[in-house]
Amino acid sequence: MVWKVVGHQKALTRFRRAIEGGTLAHAYLLVGPAGVGKETLAREVARAVTCAGPREGLGPPPCDACVSCRLALARTHPDILYLSLAHPLNEDEVKRVQEGAQRREISIRDIRRLTSLCTLTPHLRGWRVIIIDRAEHLSEEAGNALLKTLEEPPPTTLFLLLSCNEEGILPTLRSRCQEVVLGLLPQEAIAQALQERWGATPEEAHLASLLAQGRLGWALRFLGKVAEGDAQHHPLTQKEREVLLEDFARLAGAGLRERFSFAQQVAERWRRERAWVLDMLDLWAWWWRDILCLRLGLSHSLVNTDARHFLESLAQQGDTHTFTQGVRCILSLRWHLESNVNPSLALEYAMLHLPRLPRPATPPSQEV
Repeated sequence: MVWKVVGHQKALTRFRRAIEGGTLAHAYLLVGPAGVGKETLAREVARAVTCAGPREGLGPPPCDACVSCRLALARTHPDILYLSLAHPLNEDEVKRVQEGAQRREISIRDIRRLTSLCTLTPHLRGWRVIIIDRAEHLSEEAGNALLKTLEEPPPTTLFLLLSCNEEGILPTLRSRCQEVVLGLLPQEAIAQALQERWGATPEEAHLASLLAQGRLGWALRFLGKVAEGDAQHHPLTQKEREVLLEDFARLAGAGLRERFSFAQQVAERWRRERAWVLDMLDLWAWWWRDILCLRLGLSHSLVNTDARHFLESLAQQGDTHTFTQGVRCILSLRWHLESNVNPSLALEYAMLHLPRLPRPATPPSQEV
């Protein structure tokens, strides 16, 4: 029996002590960047309070063997309810999502359904756990309706709200929750977990842990492993990275017509999948940074080691000023997009100022 949480020992110990001492609050707000493990921790806490197996010591991990644990692991536990943008509770909202709708908020209909379920007696052991992911996307009506429930919480009901942006949650709603902050994970912890728990090779673990920038969930999805996360958040995969590297090579020597066409494609995707575009820009910034390092003779600092020969060929086509401009251009574009500048204008401006290299490059996937 082990906790299925990587890192976050301070937060885990806090919950363990509360469970063991019978001092759990009725509501917690788990705050941290996307992919750091908020949902994993919430589901482990849910399993712990509903576990019916024999347990000894300070807040021991769930037993993994009882009926409750098996149902929780299969995500079919009747007393653990999960609500998010992509996982509504209201039947009409469920139908919309199944038909491909992209929800922008968690509606009051979901909260009303949640409230009605809370009035029922738990099916198994005494506790019912409500997990609300991306709680910053609660509509104002939904937030106020949830607030009323938290002001008079049902007995033996635990609310776990997860958020990447606590400022997006009603202050009155935040005041009813105990806050638990989860930070970015060390690269070494991510690399070790990828190898030991998910069978990644040392090379895969090294690359994914560096690119993930402290987000284990990002690394897992990048490698095609099972991971937590809202289905409307689609970080790019390793296969998509190969395609983006081809785009990077092509655009490095392309003219404005081709660059502007690419800018419009990305602008359209930004309107649907912002997280994916931000991940793409992070990769581009890493590539420009690696090219700069190679030009400076700092090959030991290379991150994208699997694309070394390709990046070395690009490093011969410019000077340090050129490659520094590439890094700055991508970071500036990312900042402008996150600042709600018109995406088409921001991307076209970036394409105008992105360094143009004299010779077309061949990405690793096309090298013979």
